[in-house]
Amino acid sequence: MLTLAKKIKKRLLLSLFFTIGLLSLPAYSATPLDEIQSVEVFNASGKLGGKDSKWVGNFQVQARMGRNNNLTEINRVLVTPIVGYQLTPRVSVWQGYTYTPGWNAQTNDRRDEHRLFQQVLVENKWKQVTWSSRSRLEERFIENTDSSTAYRLRQLFRAQVPITKNKKWSVVAADEYLVNLNTVPNAVKAGYNQNILFVGVNRQLNKNFNVEAGYGLQTINRINIADQFNHIIQVQLNYRW
Repeated sequence: MLTLAKKIKKRLLLSLFFTIGLLSLPAYSATPLDEIQSVEVFNASGKLGGKDSKWVGNFQVQARMGRNNNLTEINRVLVTPIVGYQLTPRVSVWQGYTYTPGWNAQTNDRRDEHRLFQQVLVENKWKQVTWSSRSRLEERFIENTDSSTAYRLRQLFRAQVPITKNKKWSVVAADEYLVNLNTVPNAVKAGYNQNILFVGVNRQLNKNFNVEAGYGLQTINRINIADQFNHIIQVQLNYRW
């Protein structure tokens, strides 16, 4: 008889395969663009002001490599500091900022972007499954546009299930859906923007560090041309103080 953990893992995998199959169907009749990329992330988080404080902080640096399937070329860098407040043991609210320079694959032109965002994070556990939901509203200030602010909504769901008795190894699945709320000329168009699906494994190294690695599929809705599919190898080092 399958254990509860095995049943959950089996259902997660079946759901992921079904989702990947749906996302792999191009939304436009033209041939989609497929890119191979890698993403390296360092993420640090913890309490601000002592163990009894309700203030929390997070700092993340992310480097995305890969332009025209060349993994030595920088695609985008993201630097994100965030400050949050723990409303309840499971619910927190956050204010953050992201600085993100990016490079065009065809022209090699650089376009900087500054983002302010607010988010609500819900974290909980159901039996062996640790899950979270993050709802984020972004205000994007994009270089070389008409100076209008672009608004984007992001919804992330994540689940983690241990696969060993000591719980040092886990399987992880996550999906994030992004929607542009308005149109900014020469930048974004209102409507569905992209979807990011991730599946991988997590290894708890000690009480402060864990590392996560896996495969990500980023589906980008490009207006009036074929969708773009980024196949991403992602490695993330997490530190909790």
